[in-house]
Amino acid sequence: MSDLNKKPSETITKFSIVAIVLGVLFLVTGSAKAAEPASWNSVTFHGATADGYSLTLEEEFRYGDTSLSGDASRHTDIRVGKKFDGFTGILGYRDTNDSANRTYAGVSYDLGDVSGWHTGVSSIFEWKGKEDVRNRTKFYAQKGEDVIGFTPYVTTEFFANTDGNVDSNRSAFGLAKDLGDGYAIDAFYQKDKSFNGGSDSDAIGFGLNIAL
Repeated sequence: MSDLNKKPSETITKFSIVAIVLGVLFLVTGSAKAAEPASWNSVTFHGATADGYSLTLEEEFRYGDTSLSGDASRHTDIRVGKKFDGFTGILGYRDTNDSANRTYAGVSYDLGDVSGWHTGVSSIFEWKGKEDVRNRTKFYAQKGEDVIGFTPYVTTEFFANTDGNVDSNRSAFGLAKDLGDGYAIDAFYQKDKSFNGGSDSDAIGFGLNIAL
C-alpha cells in the first residue's frame, strides 16, 4: 500500500520544474501569434471548510479580441474538492453556451516550495461524451513573496486526446494582487500552442476572485 504522507520524489519535483520551464519557453518563443489576442474575463467565488472541503464557482466570458465586442463564449464552472494528505480530489461540471458541456474529475498535488516558488501539479479527465475523453495535466508555480505588491505565477498545461496523444500546450504568466477583505484580482498573458498542425493563439485575461 502506498504511503500518501511521504514527500514527492526528487524525480517528480525535477520533472515538474522541467515542465514549467518548457511552458515558459513555449510562452515566449511560440510562433504564429494572433493578430490580436483574445480576452478572457472571469469572476470566481471560492470557499473552504476547516475539514478540507472546498467549493469553487466560476463565470467566464471569452471574447475574440480585446475590444470585448461581438458574441462571447461563456462558461459556468462549478467544482468541489477534498484535501487529504497533500492531495486534493476534484469533481466538477462546466456548462457552456456552445454545446461543449463537460463533466470532469481528477486530483492535484502540492509539490512544496522550490527556490522561493510554491509548486504543484494537477491531472484532470474531462468527459464530453462516452467516446470523448480528454486529459489536462497542469504544472504551476507561484512566488512565495510579493514583488512590488504583486504575486507572480506561471502555469503550463498539456492536453491529451482520447488516444492519449498530447496535441496542445497552454502556458501563462500572471500577476495576482490581494485587495483584502476576501477580494483579489489577477491578470495574465496566455499562449496556446498546437502540436498537431492547428493554429496557435494567445489571450490576455483578467479575473476577480472572491473568498466566501
